[in-house]
Amino acid sequence: MRLVDHGRTESRRAPGTGAHGPEGEWHDPSEGRRPLRVLVSVDSLERGHNALAMATRLGGSTDVRLRVVHVRMWDRMPRGGGRFFLESGLEATAVVDGALEWVWRTGIAASGAVVEAPRSRVADAVVDEAAGWGADTIVVTLSPRRFSLLGSGAWDRVSQEVLRRTTLPVLAVHPGSA
Repeated sequence: MRLVDHGRTESRRAPGTGAHGPEGEWHDPSEGRRPLRVLVSVDSLERGHNALAMATRLGGSTDVRLRVVHVRMWDRMPRGGGRFFLESGLEATAVVDGALEWVWRTGIAASGAVVEAPRSRVADAVVDEAAGWGADTIVVTLSPRRFSLLGSGAWDRVSQEVLRRTTLPVLAVHPGSA
């Protein structure tokens, strides 16, 4: 897995006074406490609106910092070839950029990243990014095309794996628009 920065994902602050800290983190020293850091995993802008809306509500008005992450999945080519990506780098970046624009319109500080991972390790990529960024919680969108009614309720495979592989709280949100 590797982090890909296409140059358009950045950190912005909510209006007010204070300063940017490491990694563009916005912190007002008069607050006396660290803002809630929420990692939101989005696989598409259309399906990620509820997750983004829920994440912006978690910490109150501006007491939350979001990290929007999109995993650019790949499969191995047959016969020892290279990697076959299911979307281009520009398409992956467009997902993050669109999500960040939506979040910034709410006045919430946010940053974003595209992470590359094999299709079988999407959950690992989300959990690793959350740990590396210092997230307090993870928000994932359930995948309706992968709902399993036998034994796992409404949890899809990636959501289940994220839940198993992290010690952080995980909020699973139904897909749709807010």
